[in-house]
Amino acid sequence: MSIPGSAYAVVYKSKYGASEKYARIIAGNLQADLFNADEDASEQSLCTYQTIIWCGGIYAGRINGADILRKHLEEFKGKSVIVVSVGNTPADRLDILRKVRRNSIPRKHYQAIKFHHFVARANFSALTMGDRIMFTFRRLAVSLKPVGLRSEGENRFLSEYGRDMQVIDEAAAMAFAAKIDDFALPG
Repeated sequence: MSIPGSAYAVVYKSKYGASEKYARIIAGNLQADLFNADEDASEQSLCTYQTIIWCGGIYAGRINGADILRKHLEEFKGKSVIVVSVGNTPADRLDILRKVRRNSIPRKHYQAIKFHHFVARANFSALTMGDRIMFTFRRLAVSLKPVGLRSEGENRFLSEYGRDMQVIDEAAAMAFAAKIDDFALPG
């Protein structure tokens, strides 16, 4: 755990490591304090920061760790809260990302919380059996779509399915950190 001394706190909850990698890149570029949601992120420690960036993977249509964040949203009023989802969902699938937001954050907080999404590829051999089954169903659903109706992200998913990959977009994370004030609430 870091000692508060930054305007930014970056909190992550990571199952396979991609959310943690994105969080570390963002925190490093912002000189922010970094917290693991499971170990050292408490309401008291986070309330000392002006901007809280919450990173979590998408699992079963929800952001990992959103339940922890929801418990503290009232205490974070007046602060900039940015929720960053990480997952295999293509960035152009706004319909899916809106559902993820709806499943993760109460509607009354939509105006106060900014959202961002990073794409990450899964290391297939590291997936749990449940996650492999979800990926298999997604593959089936995408492969049944006519080729002309598939998005670029869906075609990429089919071509990468079953391969071991742990790909994150470091440049995108650095660009996000460089433009963080565009996401933060005005002071």
